Amino acid sequence: MSVQPGTPAPDEAVAYLRTRLALMGLGAARIATSAASPSGGERLKAALACVLDAA
Repeated sequence: MSVQPGTPAPDEAVAYLRTRLALMGLGAARIATSAASPSGGERLKAALACVLDAA
């Protein structure tokens, strides 16, 4: 797999996303579960994290 210059390595990208989710109150134990098990509030936090990261 080739990585473009300036693009974080996959491990760094995962760490970045986990940090962003942790800052929103979603710990490692919760993000490792299936998408159907989080509460509505946790789903909203994850969706908001996606929107904020894309901005």
